[in-house]
Amino acid sequence: MKSLFFTCLFSISVVLTTSAQDEVISFLASGVEDAQTFTQDYMSPSTDALINGLTSNWYNSGQVKNTLGFEISIIGNASLTTSDQKSFNLNTADYSNISFKNGQSSQMVATVLGENDPDVTMLINGTNGNLEFDLPQGLASEGIDFVPSAFIQASVGLPLHTEVKFRFLPEVNEEDIRSSLYGLGLQHEFTKWIPFLKELPLAISGFVGYTNFKGQANLTDVSPFVINYDDQLLDVEVNSWHVAAIASTKWKTFNFYSSLGFISGDATTALKGTYEFNDASQDIIDLGQFKDPFEVTSSVDSMKALIGAKLKLGFFRINAEYSFQQFNTASLAINFGIK
Repeated sequence: MKSLFFTCLFSISVVLTTSAQDEVISFLASGVEDAQTFTQDYMSPSTDALINGLTSNWYNSGQVKNTLGFEISIIGNASLTTSDQKSFNLNTADYSNISFKNGQSSQMVATVLGENDPDVTMLINGTNGNLEFDLPQGLASEGIDFVPSAFIQASVGLPLHTEVKFRFLPEVNEEDIRSSLYGLGLQHEFTKWIPFLKELPLAISGFVGYTNFKGQANLTDVSPFVINYDDQLLDVEVNSWHVAAIASTKWKTFNFYSSLGFISGDATTALKGTYEFNDASQDIIDLGQFKDPFEVTSSVDSMKALIGAKLKLGFFRINAEYSFQQFNTASLAINFGIK
């Protein structure tokens, strides 16, 4: 799968996986509405999983840092997928101009997280014949059952028992893919204000954080049906929010932490640029030219509970956590800093 390593390393959702781009564009031959309907069902699980992943590993303790104390973290997340998120029912009655080559009117097909085994072939019915193409595969075809995300985070202690956090992924370019990420979070420790709680080996705080991810994939020269234009691309933007109450132990070296909260977010996936079918395709479907054909959206609203553990060895720390949410997420971070 083209650019898969880059996708995992730099926190690009599988919505940008280039193996699917040919087939998504091919759906345009059936009309914009058909292409939009398919893309909504095919792509949404991956952006929903990315929203879930981007809410992970914001914190690793209920304690906030002392004023000007800091921590630098390298964070990696894996949002785990389940069987019901890997497929959807494609019913040709919901489309204007497509049919299954095998003659069925509906069947379960892969989302971007799944796999079609065997391949599923579609026909786009034109006035002078048919166009034929296979539905796109997903991550499961590569033996991958998670959606990755990764970024760098910096945390700084402020006065009044508060800590501010910044997470980011500088804009990076690899072959035909571009991505960037930033986020801002705020944590406040309540136990510092309550005298009898200050003496207990327990810290309680509140947190709110926001993350934004943007990605683009160049679609030029990926479909045999269309003429190449320099502006053809798949554009993705993801926003996520996380609000939580956090509790942790306050031991010297090894600690546990947990939280209960809420996550929400939205994602927009847009097919942008100029699309015009080549002469061979126009003889069959004669659809003319499309400009910025469509965009699809998805959203997430979910409770989130997590458990985690943190080991601190002087300047070096490591923590791992597991979140229970719409897409359960495992996360690991390596941290460097002072309290």
